[in-house]
Amino acid sequence: GNGKSHTNPNELQLPATPVLPTAKVRLPWTNEPMAMQVLMFYHSKPHIFGCQFSNLFYSPIQVNTRWKVPTRDGTTQLLLNHEKSEIAVDEKQDDGASVESNMQMFQSSENVFQCAKAEHKMDAFYVQSLSPGDAARAGQGRLKMSNGLANKYKKFGGAPFRVANNHWQFSQHNKRYKVRPDWHVYKQEIMNHALRIKFVTYYKLIKEYVDCEMPVYFVEHTKNDTQWADGMNGNGTNLLGKLLTTLCFEFRKLKEQDSKFGNDSGNSDMLSTQDIKWSIDTQSDAFLQWMQVDNIKLIEDGEAFYAKHKECEWTK
Repeated sequence: GNGKSHTNPNELQLPATPVLPTAKVRLPWTNEPMAMQVLMFYHSKPHIFGCQFSNLFYSPIQVNTRWKVPTRDGTTQLLLNHEKSEIAVDEKQDDGASVESNMQMFQSSENVFQCAKAEHKMDAFYVQSLSPGDAARAGQGRLKMSNGLANKYKKFGGAPFRVANNHWQFSQHNKRYKVRPDWHVYKQEIMNHALRIKFVTYYKLIKEYVDCEMPVYFVEHTKNDTQWADGMNGNGTNLLGKLLTTLCFEFRKLKEQDSKFGNDSGNSDMLSTQDIKWSIDTQSDAFLQWMQVDNIKLIEDGEAFYAKHKECEWTK
């Protein structure tokens, strides 16, 4: 680790929920726009409201690195790209049951995502060893490796390039590691999987928003990202917020079907993501099209909503 002590996410005292704005939001699984509470989040520090929804939030999870990614193109994709060459994947067995799982610990959903992005094994393992923030920086080509981080990369088999004193990068011409082929095609399902594991493992982090009367629309609110977030002004697709919204709906459905669902303090012992029958098809045309629509267009009177709520205290 990086020497910081971390609290088990299930034991964390999270900040109280402020009064959230409401809006009607278009969803792919309902015909009419639905009245929802809009929960904006961004920062991952445990004392800030919404921190648990950031991918950088510390939440160690056990993940099968040979998990079979749902694909629409008929190719076999495993969570970590290098696993495919290391094991014989039986293409005929669609459920991947023939593949023995390889459980590994990741510090956050961000670490899972950025490791899955890597083409090569040494990069995946290196990113797995980084803090959530450094994993994000590595995958986005923003990591200034210190001498210590460069030495660590060398131990994993990397050959980092020295830019200046105590400043290294992945290689002479690249500030980030080599990305797996067609990453953009599979990354959404990979993020979805990481989020499912995170919130099944630490169900308490989302329970309040599963139990509340009016459903929640999650929005990652920052000007730094128009893909996973809303770009601050709503002209962003908010992919992370949409996947969280979908997951929260799945949990609401599971609770309707089984009143005992989520009553236990933690689900990790009794639940694994394999046991859950997810009902929303995240590979359907309707879902994928919805994911590509800017937030400002999905929220009814989006312009007015953003004019009023763009300035959000806890995401500044």
